[in-house]
Amino acid sequence: MYSQEKLRIAVSLENSRLEPTNLKLTRSFTSTAQTRDKHYHGIIISSASLYEHEKLLNLSANTELFFISSAFIDYKPVDEVILNITKEILSEKMPRSIDFADIRLLNQQADILFGFDDLESTTTFLSTQDKNRIVGCIYLAHSPLSPDKYQSLCDKLKIHISDNGYFFSGFGEPSPSECTILLGMKFRE
Repeated sequence: MYSQEKLRIAVSLENSRLEPTNLKLTRSFTSTAQTRDKHYHGIIISSASLYEHEKLLNLSANTELFFISSAFIDYKPVDEVILNITKEILSEKMPRSIDFADIRLLNQQADILFGFDDLESTTTFLSTQDKNRIVGCIYLAHSPLSPDKYQSLCDKLKIHISDNGYFFSGFGEPSPSECTILLGMKFRE
């Protein structure tokens, strides 16, 4: 479906100082004038208000909306996750660790997405959750790791994911973040 045209992704971040120069970025998509003549395959949003949610849901049936939340008060890690995932799926390098289809699948299976930029806060959060509600995880390491260390880190995450869930992992582009983790969670089993 996306091989015919270039993948178009837009992001909206809580912390606008993180704005990258190579991504389409806007603080608000609520104006129909901003989106009327533009087609995005996906719009990835950090901390959208309820009002923004309602407006965004009316954009287009062909646009996948990704609302990524913080499990904690700080949204800076969520913004980092959004930037890292967007850079990875828009990357021209092959093979990529993840693709648009991977985040789309997680988004469609989950009721809510959470973004984390380090393993410790992720496992702290996961240790308080019902494993059966965690439907999937995307994990990108950002530093060179030995195969044993990489496998050990993946295993620390996998034990918290539902037996019917899925786990995507790989190495992302260099980043100030320790890692990029996107969790999909159901509100009920």
